[in-house]
Amino acid sequence: MNNLKIRVWDDELKEMTYMETWEKILSWKPEMYEENIVMLNTTVEDVNFRDIYVGDILKVYSDEIGTHIPNEFIGEVRLIEGKYLVMNDNAQLAFNLWQEITEWKVIGNIYESEFLLDEIR
Repeated sequence: MNNLKIRVWDDELKEMTYMETWEKILSWKPEMYEENIVMLNTTVEDVNFRDIYVGDILKVYSDEIGTHIPNEFIGEVRLIEGKYLVMNDNAQLAFNLWQEITEWKVIGNIYESEFLLDEIR
């Protein structure tokens, strides 16, 4: 578990903080986590080797062998019942984040890229 990573959105300051070490994670007081929005790292990277977190907005980059993900699909990463899904409520579609032949590209997140929310919610 050396690679536990989280990020925290401070809605008041409109600021994202990345915590990639146990020291940094444990340095926060419990109430700091209660006052902010905590997002887990999925341990999956996008095509640019960028970490993918819950709350990221992804676009299909490559879907080579028939997983039936529509071209140009955009969705939000959510953790539901222990599974990371890429969901688009408008299209009423959801796909597993972990698909060996599908590559994703992070194009934003639900807090810093609100202009993308109309496409997915």
